[in-house]
Amino acid sequence: MDRLSQKTQLQILAFIGVGGAQLLVDAAVFHLLVQWSVPTVPANFTGRLVGACVGFVLNATMTFRSAMQGRMSWQAWRRFWMFWFAMSVISSVLVRSGQALLPADLQDSGALTAVKLGVEATLAAFSFIISRQWVFQT
Repeated sequence: MDRLSQKTQLQILAFIGVGGAQLLVDAAVFHLLVQWSVPTVPANFTGRLVGACVGFVLNATMTFRSAMQGRMSWQAWRRFWMFWFAMSVISSVLVRSGQALLPADLQDSGALTAVKLGVEATLAAFSFIISRQWVFQT
């Protein structure tokens, strides 16, 4: 990380911390809903929605606060939800595809939650770039 500015390095570390908290909330909600027989796609959207609320507030107030100039703008809020919806569609397609590839005896919520965690981890790097360059810019 030598070539990245100190500000960018700190943002990456904060984004990873916030993302970890967001992912735990998202995965926990997803896991519980799947346990309660909610279909995969609605469970994924619901988990991502709850996690996104946590993530937006934490990223706006901690990770990208200098870009936000100490306040949350409606423009950033609108861009966040547009981006969230697009990423949720991609995530749901990938999680559902992963579920279809699992053998029938492994389609329990534990294996499916592991698929979801892999999908979300893969999308995280792309999410940082878009959040930094578009969502939280004023």
